[in-house]
Amino acid sequence: MDLELETCGVAEVLNRLRGAERDGRPFDVVISFEDPGTQSAPRLEKALGRKWKGRQLILECYNINMPGPGRELPPRSVVKDAIEFMERQPGKDGKLRALVHCDGGLGRSPALAYVLWCYARGLGSESAGIDEILRLNPAAEVNRPIVAYGDLLLERDGKMLMIYEDARIRRNRRITVQFGL
Repeated sequence: MDLELETCGVAEVLNRLRGAERDGRPFDVVISFEDPGTQSAPRLEKALGRKWKGRQLILECYNINMPGPGRELPPRSVVKDAIEFMERQPGKDGKLRALVHCDGGLGRSPALAYVLWCYARGLGSESAGIDEILRLNPAAEVNRPIVAYGDLLLERDGKMLMIYEDARIRRNRRITVQFGL
């Protein structure tokens, strides 16, 4: 699968979709994250019409990296459900353009985009995948459990999480040097 991914926050979704349509590069699918019970993600079929029927997956989970009282980690099913959803999408000419969003576009959506990148491109794509995700969104602090679940499901033996942590450390060093901290 030739997969092109973008991530954003919930406030940008409709504008991104309309802009992509206007530019002749429409998205084929959207994966939306929202906190359980909030219905914060736009319902695209309602907002943009029937052409979006079956083209949006809404995943409910909190953007939590460490569990605690009242703080549940994202369930493993979010990664499995997203991969299964992507597998069912026909795309166009062997290509699939996907927008993945969460509330702020910083945690869950870049984490899942990284997993989907690695899934679509196969073993050995982990470094290029995190580089692309951080290029698209340099402020991303990916949701570690989602990356860990993806790593497990894709049988990467911890490589995805290790590569993300290494990229995060390199990025933070650049920020420190850039601002003289």
